[in-house]
Amino acid sequence: MLTDRPGLWYFDVGKGMELKGSIPWKDDASERVEVKKVGEKRFDIIGGGRAYHLNDGGGNAEWIEAINRFL
Repeated sequence: MLTDRPGLWYFDVGKGMELKGSIPWKDDASERVEVKKVGEKRFDIIGGGRAYHLNDGGGNAEWIEAINRFL
């Protein structure tokens, strides 16, 4: 879930939208966050010394564009 707050919350849709975690980022750009396309349905968000590996069954282009607009 991407909101107007700095961060992203991710869910497991196979488990009834169970909250799996969150990816925080600062809106002052003091810590670099990067989004990388890994495959047609997979993308990584890298920041805070960690990489988050995410999948989207419908394709990832919209997610990558939306996240980059907030960064």
